[in-house]
Amino acid sequence: MDGLINSGFKLGLAAGAVGALLIPKLINRSTRKKAVTIPCPVVNNFADIEKKENCLYILDIDETMLTFKGMGTGWWKKMFNKNLRETNDVEYSGSLTIKQFIQAITSEFPTGTDVEGFWELHRWCEQSNGKVIFLTARPEKIREITENQLKSVYEGLNPEVHFASDKGTKLKELSKDWENIVFVDDKIHNLTDVKALNPEVSCYQFEPKKYLTPLTHSKR
Repeated sequence: MDGLINSGFKLGLAAGAVGALLIPKLINRSTRKKAVTIPCPVVNNFADIEKKENCLYILDIDETMLTFKGMGTGWWKKMFNKNLRETNDVEYSGSLTIKQFIQAITSEFPTGTDVEGFWELHRWCEQSNGKVIFLTARPEKIREITENQLKSVYEGLNPEVHFASDKGTKLKELSKDWENIVFVDDKIHNLTDVKALNPEVSCYQFEPKKYLTPLTHSKR
């Protein structure tokens, strides 16, 4: 567990460095009108994802590969709105939510989603000239924590992790030399952004609900 948690100083730096990138997107998603979304197949295990040869599989991390107790797909919106009600300051609420997110994912030990299904996909890639990599909106300042979390849950994995808040643009950069590309994420806005810039990509929305662990409160 110690290897997963950096000092508070490092976490503060991480939140500050990524704030300028993530806060505008967080604010926009909470205040903008409902955007047009592109429907994608919904899966809750990796076996339901089409297996292709010569394929780059790009997987999200949080709520796709890893889950944390008490955190789910709606966590960001819930926390941001709570902070906004209490502070009435949009920018500060965004910054505070990012800090709370980093604190939450570095103070809890993660659990995996479909661990067995992931390894089946990974083995398929090894025998079909494919590759699995990861694309997360986490700040790159916590790269070491992120990689260690994946390694702790998916033992034997040597993860290639990429960091970007704009997943559509980053995916285009990562996939330019590949014949087939598959992208898996739990958040529809990421899937929509990716599909808008990369219409050739096969996108899947991962539904993590059955893997989530609710918070439990002890009786007093």
